[in-house]
Formats: sequence, C-alpha cells, structure tokens
Amino acid sequence: MALITISKEYGTGSKQAARMVAEELGLELYSDKKLIETAIEMNIDADDLLGLRQKSPGFFERLLGKNPEVYNDVLQAVVYKIARQGSGIIIGHGSQILLKDFSCALHVRLFSPHEARVKHVMEKKKISEEGAERIIRIKDEELKGFFKFSYHMDFNDPKLYDLILNTEKIGYAQAAKQIVSLAQSEEIKACSLSALKTMNRRSLERLIHARLIEHDISARTVFISVKEQGIVAVDGMALSDEERQMIIQIVKSTPEVSDVEDNIFIQTDETL
Repeated sequence: MALITISKEYGTGSKQAARMVAEELGLELYSDKKLIETAIEMNIDADDLLGLRQKSPGFFERLLGKNPEVYNDVLQAVVYKIARQGSGIIIGHGSQILLKDFSCALHVRLFSPHEARVKHVMEKKKISEEGAERIIRIKDEELKGFFKFSYHMDFNDPKLYDLILNTEKIGYAQAAKQIVSLAQSEEIKACSLSALKTMNRRSLERLIHARLIEHDISARTVFISVKEQGIVAVDGMALSDEERQMIIQIVKSTPEVSDVEDNIFIQTDETL
C-alpha cells in the first residue's frame, strides 16, 4: 500500500508520470473527476463540487455560489477520506499540506523550467508563445492565491515535499521510476492503524463543519470532535434552542455518525 501526493504547476504535463506510477503500483489515481466521484460517494451534493480546482476565493464564490470555506471543508473531507484508505495517488489540491503530518504519505513535487512549460502549453493548446505565457501566468497566480487563502503557505516550500523531480530534465518515465522506488520502500509502506484512524476522524469533522456552514451555522461558536466509532461531540454556543436542535440534527444526519454528545449551551444575556 502507498499513499502519494503529486504536486505540479500548470504546463508541466506531469499527469503522464502520475499515470505511470498508478499503473505500476496498481493505485487509484485521484484527479479532479475522481475526487468529485469520491465526494458524491460521501453524499456531498455534486453541484457544490463543479470544477474542483485550486483557485482564489473570488473564483470559489462565482463558481460554487457559496462561502469558499465550505469548498475548503469539503475538499479536506475528501482528501482525508482517501488518506484513511491508506493508498492512492492524489494530484494537487493542497493534498501535500493537508497530509503533511500523515506519516503514511509520500509527497512528491514535479516541476519543469518556465521555458519548457511554455513550449508544452503551446503544443497542447496550439496557441502562440504569448498566449501560452499569459495562461501560465494566470494559472500560477491562481495557485498562489489558493495556497495563500487556504493554508497561508508557499507552494514552493521544499519542506512540504519528500521528493522533488525535474521532469524536463529526467523525463516522465524516469520520474515515475523514482517515485515507484521510494513508494515501495519499507519506510513509506509502513502505516500505523492510529494514523488511519486520525484521517478517518479528520474527514468526518471537516464534512460536518462544511454542512454546518451551508446551513448558516457559525463554525466559530460550534466545535466538532469525532471520537471512536462515529461518536461526535458537539461543543459551543447556539443563539436559540431551535438553532441548537438544528445543529444536532445536521450532525446526526451526517453519514458515519452513530451518536452525538450534545454539549451546546444557549446564548443569553448572562453568557455575554
């Protein structure tokens, strides 16, 4: 078993290397389409996930028509669900940050020099050099905006990766071989049961968090913690008993929740 995150910039063409790794290791490849399918399996509305891509907050609001916090919560829930399976290849979407403390994951960065990216986009899109430059610039700005908004981190920080490869220099086939070799090492293959349980809890917590925000429940006053076997503790404050009941109902109706510990108090003048 191996869980791999592969991060890349637009125009590297690195999905080819990712496919080679997936085929060699017999792993599921989670690109945009597969991530959306996974979200649907989690009973998340597919309409909320159209165009699952790394974009700035403004794009999220225009595309999804809702708070980008919901988008991020859903994305995290999906990534954590994949992680708890202990195997698969996730392409992009900040997965290297979401799983940076997950000992089971191998984090890979594939890159190409700017000139090679421009050439690749020109050939793929059949456009001029100027057009390719413009697309890459826009994509890079969107990627930077996504990481700044969602994680307050720099995509290029080498501490986020276990392996960084120049696909323009060594080629996709050799890059894939390097990834496969490292993924098959005992250090990467080892994955503790406790680590998988942690991903399970995180996935469910983010999913509940997203559902609360969708119902205009402030995540700043309600705190979710998942215990063993789907037991969820809900702590915090509600504006009324009706809101408290709504919160509990939302949590109870979330898939995989078996029981709810209600620790919510009602806001009154005395609690202010």
